[in-house]
Amino acid sequence: MTISKIEGKITALEPISHIGESRSIDSLFNREAMLITTKAGITKRIEVPIISGNSLRGVLRRKAGYRLLELLGITKESLKEGLQHMVFSGGMLQKGAGGGIIDTQFITKMRQNLPIISLFGSVAGQQMIQSKMDVGQLIPISCQTQGRTGIESEISIYSLLDERAATRRDDMEDKTKGTQDPDEQKQQMRYTHEVLVAGTEFYHYFTLKSCNEIEKGAFWSTLAEFSKYPKVGGLGCRGFGMVKLGYTIDTDSAQKYEDWVVENKEQIVKYIHELEGVA
Repeated sequence: MTISKIEGKITALEPISHIGESRSIDSLFNREAMLITTKAGITKRIEVPIISGNSLRGVLRRKAGYRLLELLGITKESLKEGLQHMVFSGGMLQKGAGGGIIDTQFITKMRQNLPIISLFGSVAGQQMIQSKMDVGQLIPISCQTQGRTGIESEISIYSLLDERAATRRDDMEDKTKGTQDPDEQKQQMRYTHEVLVAGTEFYHYFTLKSCNEIEKGAFWSTLAEFSKYPKVGGLGCRGFGMVKLGYTIDTDSAQKYEDWVVENKEQIVKYIHELEGVA
């Protein structure tokens, strides 16, 4: 297996919300346990805020799907539900999927016609197509995490966390259905959520496993699409989640993939229609 690891930094341009646990009206940032060794040589367990690789993977998969359909000149709505799930969310696991006979010819044909499925993996019928790409976690660069990131830092992980408070307003309806007292005050509910502050730097990586040139191009095309409006986490419509990618995109490789899609448009569209009875 040929392994290609692509490492880079990602910088938060806006506060980032990535909820892992909610306690009543308080939402805590997603955390992962980690063992660290202090300067005194003591090993201890701490909870570190991280953004899951699966979260970013989902965003990238959707970017890849929409770009493919754009190049093919078809819309998401024109695809049957099963195909939409296969392209945009990894497929729907059917009874017997992954537990029966592996159809190598089917999987090979899928990889040849739909490189993004080969890259991200999916389920089609009873066949599981393994992903050729790993998406790493976004780990904040700090003195506590330098054992994982390999990057020295004097910044404490705890200084990167902040708490944001907001209120939610609900109309109080009169007990009589269909009527409302205009003088009735509206209730306000206060809630808080943790965020990582703007300026936080993350260590990150992608790993491509035995990808051919078209699959590599599909990866770079996807990253190029994401870089046009790169947001991670939640609350994006409220001014959260914008990041800056520290990756140099291989535009030639991306263009090679997109040219291949356009040149083979008729064949790919025909293949997609063949999948309607499978996915």
